[in-house]
Amino acid sequence: MHPKPPIKYLFLQCGKIKEVRLMKSRGDKSKGFAYVEFHSEEATKRALTMDRSNLFGRPMFVSECNKNRDPSKPKLKVRVFIIP
Repeated sequence: MHPKPPIKYLFLQCGKIKEVRLMKSRGDKSKGFAYVEFHSEEATKRALTMDRSNLFGRPMFVSECNKNRDPSKPKLKVRVFIIP
């Protein structure tokens, strides 16, 4: 069995990535979600099309996470949840 690729590689097909933050507990265990920030709004829109896709046999949910920001600024970040 091949190791699971990092989240970053799954979203590279959407566009250039600025940052990926995998959220972990104090014990360094994954909390099951991450934030992916892109360099362009177009890449963010492509990432949103991956919502509800199957990832390693588990559902993956992708949503916008810039809801509290100034609406005139580009939306560059998504939240990715992977159900255990």
